[in-house]
Amino acid sequence: MRRAVTLLAAVSLVGTLVGCSVIAPGKSDRDGTWTAKARPFTSPDGYSFNPPKGWQEGSARAASQASVVFFAPSIDPAAKFVDNILVGIHPPQQDLETTVANTKLGYRTLVPSYRSVVDEPATANGQAAWLLGGTFDYNSVHVENLQLLLMAAGKQYTVTFSCPAASYAGLADVARTSLLSFHLV
Repeated sequence: MRRAVTLLAAVSLVGTLVGCSVIAPGKSDRDGTWTAKARPFTSPDGYSFNPPKGWQEGSARAASQASVVFFAPSIDPAAKFVDNILVGIHPPQQDLETTVANTKLGYRTLVPSYRSVVDEPATANGQAAWLLGGTFDYNSVHVENLQLLLMAAGKQYTVTFSCPAASYAGLADVARTSLLSFHLV
């Protein structure tokens, strides 16, 4: 049974690791105004968070096991890639500690190029959570992501921010602020 739970966690990881990363041609029209959105997005799935200002809600059907996905308003100039935040809702594992351990195992098993850069406890609006982040190669783009893992209301929530690694330093504060704004409603 434990092996099945670990496998389920690893399979869920693939869908949420990159979010709904889009590789697309085009030019960026970013103006550098990356801030948290004034009004939060509230999902019919029972949660709320603040996506970055100007980001557009996309079709969750395009993302594996996604409740919602938000896309940056333009293509990232570091690569033909659309920065994104995806919220995945999964069946619960035993607890947050088990979820974190299984997610790390999934990285090692399914994403050989993954290198951890963030691995720390966090609090999202008073709720115990965990932040995991790393870099990896995806469709010829070197990606960096930050994930918030949270267990609540009998579900596992995984909120993932992804962008080209070359752009991450300029977006790290906004990514962290947006992810940590996540809460149940």
